[in-house]
Amino acid sequence: KNNNDIIGSVLKSLPKKADFTVLLTANRPSKVSVELPSHDSLSSGRHLLADLDDVDATSVTFINATTDSSCALYLYATGVTFVANDDPEKTVNLTAVDPNSQSLSCGNGTVVLNVKYNNVAGDKGTLKTLDMDMLFLVTKRRWALGNISVKYDYDYQGDPPETVRGSDVMSAKFMASPRKMSYHCDLPKFKVKSLDKDNKTRGIVTFTGFQIQPVDIVTGSFSEANECVGFFTAPIWMGLFTTIILTLILALAITMIMSLKTMDRFDDPKGKTITVNTAE
Repeated sequence: KNNNDIIGSVLKSLPKKADFTVLLTANRPSKVSVELPSHDSLSSGRHLLADLDDVDATSVTFINATTDSSCALYLYATGVTFVANDDPEKTVNLTAVDPNSQSLSCGNGTVVLNVKYNNVAGDKGTLKTLDMDMLFLVTKRRWALGNISVKYDYDYQGDPPETVRGSDVMSAKFMASPRKMSYHCDLPKFKVKSLDKDNKTRGIVTFTGFQIQPVDIVTGSFSEANECVGFFTAPIWMGLFTTIILTLILALAITMIMSLKTMDRFDDPKGKTITVNTAE
């Protein structure tokens, strides 16, 4: 769409009856529109980002940490936010903010990404420093995120002013994928543990629209995404719940039918009539 808009604006600037020739002088366009995936495509797998040019750096976070062909990591998120002490007012939006430094190290079955932010302004404070280390454990068959270590120094300028400084470890609930596949989750969940002795501070980095791949990156794009959706999805739980209710109703009906008893004595038309004496 952006390319068509550019071509259209150029054509409008030319005289209506002018003859012109168009020459393509690039191997690929400078911008490619992002085609967001739909939920209908989950069953067949998907490549959420087809190429690096799909990334609009002004609205998302994309980190390309490449040391060499055997050590490369891609991280993509539609939203990145730092929150101090679980307070919505102590929030800094890191989306589309370029890190001051980033580094990647690979070896001995691990991949470590280090990202540093300095002096990022928020609505009511400034994130002076944020040092984040993401540790990945890699085997022959799969890779997994071990934990995310964060060191932060946040200056809250509200009422009253406060400085939040500490170190925390964020452990992923379950973030793993087979080799040659990326991992995608709209709202990844982390368990936070403070490393401070007083345990009075808490800093967490939240992600939305999160996709990452720390190994086996080829052709400059994410591999097929392994989704974070568990086996027991909402439709499956609804089906199981309905089946259990119907099964209980059927079992109750069978029990009631089995409790029915027939009469053990009947009238014989050739014999004496059965009489039942009742007292007045």
